[in-house]
Amino acid sequence: MGRPVILTGVVCGWEASRKWSFDFFRGKLGDKVVRASDRLRHPTMSVPMKLSSFLNYCESTTAESIGWSNKVPLYVGLQVLGAYPELLQDFSQPEVVDCVYASLEGELLQWYLEHFGVLLIGSSGAVTLLHKDLFGTHAWLAQLVGRKRWLVFAPNEVDNLSDGRVHLRAPDLSVKENIRNAEVHEAVLSPGEIIFIPKGWYHEVMCMDPSISLSFNFVNQTNYLDHILGICTDLPLWEKRIDSRLRHKLSIGWERATYPF
Repeated sequence: MGRPVILTGVVCGWEASRKWSFDFFRGKLGDKVVRASDRLRHPTMSVPMKLSSFLNYCESTTAESIGWSNKVPLYVGLQVLGAYPELLQDFSQPEVVDCVYASLEGELLQWYLEHFGVLLIGSSGAVTLLHKDLFGTHAWLAQLVGRKRWLVFAPNEVDNLSDGRVHLRAPDLSVKENIRNAEVHEAVLSPGEIIFIPKGWYHEVMCMDPSISLSFNFVNQTNYLDHILGICTDLPLWEKRIDSRLRHKLSIGWERATYPF
């Protein structure tokens, strides 16, 4: 888990690779109200709309489908795997992940699926700004529709990237020189491919086409201790992910889990 890697030939065995499309989610979740955001220009703002309208917008070349005068790139993240468990039958966690949370059962497994799995849908040009994933987790992302361009930076570039607080597309003059010194790894992820991002790696992602992706954060033997330290570092944020009724059960689940150190 030391460096990012792209895998091919895994997604082609999934039912999701054949049926997860804009039409599929328009029919299944079209009435669901989502919050679409322009993460590049207005990352703290979002607009509520039905998912069907958002999907129409992604596939359209104009903004008329949602009554806007200008077309801007929009992005939606949906944590729906807990509420629609039938979707779980359409894919499987890649075997190399070996996630300790995936070995949980009942409510605990439901909690993991709800808070660590996300369906990502974006229009062409939509950007997820530079960041590293929370709580020391690794991540995998499967590309199902469209292509995504990835810019990835190793953890030791933390100073050049101002700990991820820099805007790569419009950097502040005070940090511009540092950014030039950062070593960037670039890749285009195509439908049917999976990318693994190890803990601590910074990444910015742009949809090159209308896009559908499935992503999970995960914890295994290589980042278990870093994950615990990450939780301790930001307990208030972690607590938002844990329902009070699950805290005791989750602690028992961790105690019973075995890790091959």
